[in-house]
Amino acid sequence: MNNSIKGGRGKRAPYETVMCRTPKPIKAVVEERIAKYRELVDSYDNPEDPQLIAATAKVDEKTIILNALAKFIEIQKQDYGKNGAQKDKEFSLTTRKWDAFREFQKFVEENT
Repeated sequence: MNNSIKGGRGKRAPYETVMCRTPKPIKAVVEERIAKYRELVDSYDNPEDPQLIAATAKVDEKTIILNALAKFIEIQKQDYGKNGAQKDKEFSLTTRKWDAFREFQKFVEENT
């Protein structure tokens, strides 16, 4: 990725570029997708190849889903122990309650 051609300062990117204002809440997601596109663009003859664009989106979807799952786990950890039955017990993802969640997380990691 460090050797990718970005353009600017007299250098021309191998694809057409435009300026765009990005909403702050999604800036990290957009920058990550741009970085993935720049990383992959050298492997394709046509910078507008639909497969290239799909490859950047697929990685982006996986990242978004895994980040959302991690946030969900953190929220559950913070809320754990408020119930009387949970008092003085340690939070664990290995309980039967989390079986389907773990299967979904594994599916996302392997298939997206």
